[in-house]
Amino acid sequence: MSLGSQDLASIQRPVKIFLALPTSEQLFQLILAMYFLVCAHYTFPNFGGYGLTLPANYVAWIMMSILIGLGLWQWARARTLMVTPQLIFFWLGGVVLTLPLLPPGIEDLSLAGPRRL
Repeated sequence: MSLGSQDLASIQRPVKIFLALPTSEQLFQLILAMYFLVCAHYTFPNFGGYGLTLPANYVAWIMMSILIGLGLWQWARARTLMVTPQLIFFWLGGVVLTLPLLPPGIEDLSLAGPRRL
């Protein structure tokens, strides 16, 4: 038994193109991947310096601020905050790092900086 052209046409199904908007997690991963694969390796001509005087740091801050904004947007949409043990340890670490700033009698807070390290 051979298949005719009529039978082949009935077997073929139309191809559906499925382009959905990415979820917030996928968007976060996409932007983070774009930063690590493209933006982090692009070099700008500069006159030297440090901090935000380097143009590559502008790109890093822009990308990270977009990621922070996405995280806050997701938090606002979900209206829940998952408190994990890791988050608790991060907060405790922040409190421990500020302890050297608490003793009274510090004339200049910049002098307490080396004690934090």
